[in-house]
Amino acid sequence: MVRSNRYRGIDGTALPFCDEVVDLVQYRSTVPGIFMRHLLEHNDDWARVLDNALASLTERMVLDLSSPVPRSQGIEFPPGSRGR
Repeated sequence: MVRSNRYRGIDGTALPFCDEVVDLVQYRSTVPGIFMRHLLEHNDDWARVLDNALASLTERMVLDLSSPVPRSQGIEFPPGSRGR
């Protein structure tokens, strides 16, 4: 767990948990770690955002993506799973 005094919430949208709103297509910094959650799949310039994140980190990164599977793919999910 990262202590709150060591964590800065950077986002492209003003949200309640956000400490700073930036243009993620342009933003770079120098940080030991990045946790990027549900961001790239919502951004048309995802490759530039990812490039900036990779250029900013010095140690490690967690990248969490979520993308719905179209029903047309014929994939069945167990009852009660997040896939339905």
